[in-house]
Amino acid sequence: MSDHDKQVAEQIDLDVPRTFPKVPEVDQQREAVRRVLLTYSKNNPHIGYCQGMSFPAAVFCANLAEPEATEKFHCCLEKIRELWLPGFHVFETAKQAFDSLLALQSPTLSRSLQTQGIILDVFLLDAWLTLFARWLPFAMLPQVLEFVEFHGFSGMLCLTVAVVESHGQAIIGVEKHNALLELWQCLQWDAAQPRVRTLLEVARGLMPKASELLAEQCTLRQKNVQLPFERRGPQIVHADTGTDILELLSEESWEKWKAQAETFRKAPRSEHSEKDTKSSKSSSFLNIFKC
Repeated sequence: MSDHDKQVAEQIDLDVPRTFPKVPEVDQQREAVRRVLLTYSKNNPHIGYCQGMSFPAAVFCANLAEPEATEKFHCCLEKIRELWLPGFHVFETAKQAFDSLLALQSPTLSRSLQTQGIILDVFLLDAWLTLFARWLPFAMLPQVLEFVEFHGFSGMLCLTVAVVESHGQAIIGVEKHNALLELWQCLQWDAAQPRVRTLLEVARGLMPKASELLAEQCTLRQKNVQLPFERRGPQIVHADTGTDILELLSEESWEKWKAQAETFRKAPRSEHSEKDTKSSKSSSFLNIFKC
């Protein structure tokens, strides 16, 4: 086994137990998930395994026999394979298209996010690389993955807008330094999730405009855009702190960031300014999320 293959296998072994850790259907299929990921990495050396892939692999393994799950996983990722390429060149293109589509679909929510200083980069990365696995209930994901497999990037973009819009009322008007946490909680742990049929109907209605915006952004694609995260081998890490994406947005980290945000909220404004001048390598809540 080469050093690269060993690194990939070790990362998969770390990530599979962290993939849907509380879902019994996945617990019964973790070895199958591991094999599916290793097979994909071997057959697609230009992309290989990357963090986030374990989530759609687990959904397929929990709902299909392993041979069918392997095939379905390959087909789904093929439509959006550029997402995982080192450099994330397609990410900025998709994000700009998302911003424009959200502004058209829900201008009030779009303005609120801007006013509150919420930058969605890390959340969008998590949603897209896991194919919404940490934004939506597990039972919804087979239909969501089918939609992404059929519609590719445009479908992914439309679903993102549909999900964010469905939680819009929870964050409109929320005080700035609470807004990001409120959005995070809605997206990942809110019990009041939208119905999958409703999401897909909204997403289908957005498809023509999403395709148009993506094509437009592709012609304007910026080079050398500085993102707050990067791919290092099979890992996705925060560029300054080195924290990997599965840890950064885990339920355990939620409590840490919530406590830090509460401390920040209660601190005098003079202390806010002092904290803002600290090194960007700080692992504080606000620096991590570029808020």
